[in-house]
Amino acid sequence: CGGAIYFTDTPVLPPTKFGPDTKQGAIIEATVDMGHMAEMGPMCNATFGRSLGAARRHGYDSVRFNPGDGDKYVISSAR
Repeated sequence: CGGAIYFTDTPVLPPTKFGPDTKQGAIIEATVDMGHMAEMGPMCNATFGRSLGAARRHGYDSVRFNPGDGDKYVISSAR
C-alpha cells in the first residue's frame, strides 16, 4: 500500500513479515482512530485505484486489506 504505518489485529507477527534477522518481532498495542476506512483487495487495490494514496484521494483516511497472511490496517498522515 506504500509508505505508511501498518497495523494488524493479532498479537502474533506472521512469519511472512519476518526479515532475515528477525527472531520474534515486536508488538505494540495501540488504540487508533482509523477514520473513514477503505476496504481494498489483496494487492491493496480497489475500483478507485491502487495504494493508500488512491484511497486518500477518494476521501478515505485508512485502508484494510489482506495480502494473504491476515488483515492489515494502514494509516497515513496528510502532513
